[in-house]
Amino acid sequence: MKTVRFINFWKTSPQVQNGFFKPMLEQVYGEGVDIISEPDCKVDLEVYSVFPPTRGIVGKALTHFGLMKAPKVDWFEFNPMPNSDRKIWFTGENIRPPLHLDFDAYLSFDSDVVDTRNIYMPLWILNIDWFDIKNVHGFAGVSPTQDDLLKRRSIGNVDLLQKKFCVSFIGNPENTRLSAVKFLSSKGNVDLFGRINGTLIDKKIDIGSKYKFILAFENTVSPGYVTEKLLEAHLSGAIPIYWGLDIHEYFNKDSYINFADFESFNHLADYVAEVSNNKILMEKFLSEPIMNKPFPMAELVSRLKSALSA
Repeated sequence: MKTVRFINFWKTSPQVQNGFFKPMLEQVYGEGVDIISEPDCKVDLEVYSVFPPTRGIVGKALTHFGLMKAPKVDWFEFNPMPNSDRKIWFTGENIRPPLHLDFDAYLSFDSDVVDTRNIYMPLWILNIDWFDIKNVHGFAGVSPTQDDLLKRRSIGNVDLLQKKFCVSFIGNPENTRLSAVKFLSSKGNVDLFGRINGTLIDKKIDIGSKYKFILAFENTVSPGYVTEKLLEAHLSGAIPIYWGLDIHEYFNKDSYINFADFESFNHLADYVAEVSNNKILMEKFLSEPIMNKPFPMAELVSRLKSALSA
């Protein structure tokens, strides 16, 4: 039995730790894994992320309402704890891995192959049921299999033209995202949920299913930085309007509207309005599989196994 401790993970991460990391590491080690929370005892592996705890109740409240930035780790001043045999660094955020530090492996969105310790693991793969766990362990509210996402899907008897126009779930009021909301609003009502207006919700997929489109812009755009947003919109039964750089082309470009394909916000809004009134076009987008090709999970496990046994 191997022991692992998670450090600087987000508050709701236990579902990801138990539903994704634990079974993945059991494949890596070829034996059971026990998650240890005590900070002082020696463990076989520590997995570090990028979310140090917010200090105090007031600090947590201010961060929650966007009045104070969440604390960040200074990776130039960072020293990993000496009470584990091996260490992995992980982020789903748009943060470059601190390759100058002595981690055995880095799991990130970064596709840099200069340092072989860095392994491409974008955040969206945490939403897939790789290990037959059959429970929700990602951010999208459901955990489909990869095979599900590679198949075309049936639309059923849904009256697509009667759905509401567009919705966006916004925690980070990024300028490009807000500009898209403004221009799309000239074609129809764009409903907003999230910290941007204090309407926090748990089941985005249930709400998203009532709309024709979901605005699914990444917080920042960087090669390979793909989160759950595109997948989440698809699983809602809406057409994703996406902005991001899926340079590895894991996602099927025929299943979503890509802002990068348009010259301006006006051109984007005009096309979305055209699709909104055309049942055949809507069915074309919605019936396409969201994934273009399989993600090589077996290769990721193999590389981790090599890194932790070197």
